[in-house]
Amino acid sequence: MTEEEPFGVECRIKTRQNSYRYFWLKGAAALKDGQAKRIVGSLSDITDQKLHQEALKKAKEQNDLLAQAIECANVGITIVDATKPELPIVFANKTFQQITEYGDEVLGKNCRFLQGEHTQQQALDEIREAIIAHEFVKVELINYTKSGKAFWNSLQISPVFNEQNQLTAFVGIQQDITAAVEAKKELEQAKQAAEQGAQAKSEFLASMSHEIRTPMNGVIGMLSLLEDEHLSQTQLHKVSLAMGSAKSLLNLINDILDFSKIEAGKLELESLDFDVRALLGELVESVALQAQKKGLELILDVTQLEKPLVQGDPSRIRQIITNLISNAIKFTEQGENHHPSLVQ
Repeated sequence: MTEEEPFGVECRIKTRQNSYRYFWLKGAAALKDGQAKRIVGSLSDITDQKLHQEALKKAKEQNDLLAQAIECANVGITIVDATKPELPIVFANKTFQQITEYGDEVLGKNCRFLQGEHTQQQALDEIREAIIAHEFVKVELINYTKSGKAFWNSLQISPVFNEQNQLTAFVGIQQDITAAVEAKKELEQAKQAAEQGAQAKSEFLASMSHEIRTPMNGVIGMLSLLEDEHLSQTQLHKVSLAMGSAKSLLNLINDILDFSKIEAGKLELESLDFDVRALLGELVESVALQAQKKGLELILDVTQLEKPLVQGDPSRIRQIITNLISNAIKFTEQGENHHPSLVQ
């Protein structure tokens, strides 16, 4: 007795060009006593169908991967249907729900439910203008969670167009930047406090300098009167040294005042005619006692100074040279006469 057993099988055949074609073999086998005696069938080329199925499968896998990436993104992502006048939300990922505390109840609603009392109108106007113009927009604005908590939202909205260049959707990306905004605000407050402190310090220094300078001018005035008295050469020399020291102290006070001016950006230099030889002589005499106490000899050599009359700021020059000589005396333990190389 002969029976027929139908069958269908997919097979892949390698061509001469070393490529593969897919075929579907369909037919029936004539069986007798359980053994195939004859096979009848047809062979159909299903390569295009097979490749199409594989492309669809790959596209589905890619779409699934993209959907998973969007769902797990660390920023809030929403998709709005731009073909409807109300612009309803059609998708919101988990991070959006975490940021706003809203769940699936947002689907079908316009995003304006996130607005509240302190939401900035300027930011809303920018969003509205971008939506009307079908353009990208990025704003920072205050939004509110479901429980009514305000948060700073860094929002980006991008339009989506189809192949016919028709607007189909808007994609919104939200990020809670409250911590960054508060940190920036605290930094600005600290900066303002520091600036106010610096201003108060400058004002204090200026005030103190003025208060101290007034009695010093009185001392200098009395010394000037004393110079006009009938004094011996020795007494007159001592008064002159006292006068030089008083002027140096006054210059030091002026330095403090200058410091406050520097901080305020108001330091000005004078341009006066003065005798630099006389200035150096007074300056050296005023610090000579300091050098003498350390056993140092301070020598002023002006033999190379051909033009003693110069123009500049004598107070600033006195400050600079006084600081240089004072530091030299302070950090010099022995004069050149005691240098080992000069000892015979």
